[in-house]
Amino acid sequence: MSVSSNLTVQQLYKNLSTALRSAEHLYKGFTITDVSIEKKLRKSNRENSGTYYNNATSDDNFVSTIFIPDDVLEQFFIKSQKQDFESTMYDFTIDSVFIPRGGNIVINVSSIRESGVSDRELLNRRLSNYLKQIGYTPSSTLKRPLPPLITNVLAITSAGSGIADDIFSNIGIKRESINIVKCSSSQEIADTIQSSSALYDIVVLYRGGHEDRNMDMFSHERVIDACINSSVPIWVALGHEADRPFIYALADYESSTPSAFAQDVALHNDSALSRYNTLIQSIKLNLEYLYSKKTDEVSLMLGNIEKNSALLISSLESFNSNIVYSIEKTFNALLKEKNNNVKSIIKSIDSNVNVIINMEKKEKKHEEEKKEIKRKNKVMVITALVVVTVIIGAIILVLRR
Repeated sequence: MSVSSNLTVQQLYKNLSTALRSAEHLYKGFTITDVSIEKKLRKSNRENSGTYYNNATSDDNFVSTIFIPDDVLEQFFIKSQKQDFESTMYDFTIDSVFIPRGGNIVINVSSIRESGVSDRELLNRRLSNYLKQIGYTPSSTLKRPLPPLITNVLAITSAGSGIADDIFSNIGIKRESINIVKCSSSQEIADTIQSSSALYDIVVLYRGGHEDRNMDMFSHERVIDACINSSVPIWVALGHEADRPFIYALADYESSTPSAFAQDVALHNDSALSRYNTLIQSIKLNLEYLYSKKTDEVSLMLGNIEKNSALLISSLESFNSNIVYSIEKTFNALLKEKNNNVKSIIKSIDSNVNVIINMEKKEKKHEEEKKEIKRKNKVMVITALVVVTVIIGAIILVLRR
């Protein structure tokens, strides 16, 4: 039975739809690149639904319809960390393809990303937004200072890293003073910084240069928090020149590779030792100068003392003679004054004694005079008694006659 070659348009559409339906997942997982959409991407906000975007144009100006489920669009918004998508080109991952009655090819997508935007750029956007959320602004000037001499290091690397010798052979610090910690996740890195960093002079995040997922574990919100809150400087050396993860924005110091880091530390220590040696030499020279200057001054002083010793002795003798003369003169004056005072006292005593003697004499004379008066009075009384007695006797004799 022969197949007719004549078809109506409806029959052609039906045959194509049937053929395409059996192969609708044939291109699942393929990516359509550099597609522009006239409408702004937005969710339909209908349950288990999505949005059709007509006039989706690729770089060959072929027009098709894109169907984006709401959950796919939500994941795209979260991952892209961006709100404004004006004049943006997209890469769509195909989930299935079908042709509706309108005739346009409809592509049902399973994921979206901006054309030409790498995973690293998307990660950097996410972490930049995180810094804005916590209010932290990286500064190229306000860095935690390095110690004058770096003597021990906490070196954090990925689990598969095997380039520790690049550090040991260039850094100029004893191996036992460098603690190598291998981590397999961002959480382990953050925990190590938080628990151990205070025991070391610096923390270095290092790894060999390869653009893989192990590199990105150093750039994570947890690691950012640990670095911001670290009490010691954070040094980053995560690969070769082309590998510059986001964590470099938080670093106090950076080197392109682990080997360059070790050389930078060695140079820092060499400079510190050079400054130290220069300072010690300067102090030594100053001390020698001061010693020489003071020695000369002492020698000059001793010479002057020796030269002027005779004059000094003469001056001392003259001074001594003057002192002795002054003492003798003062003593003699005091002695003369004391003698005059003694003579005056003696004269005064003599005068007082004479007064007392004269008084005693006068008193004695007065007593004698009193005694004489008493004696005379007594004689007079006796005489008077005798006279009276004679008179009375005479009267008696007269009367008797």
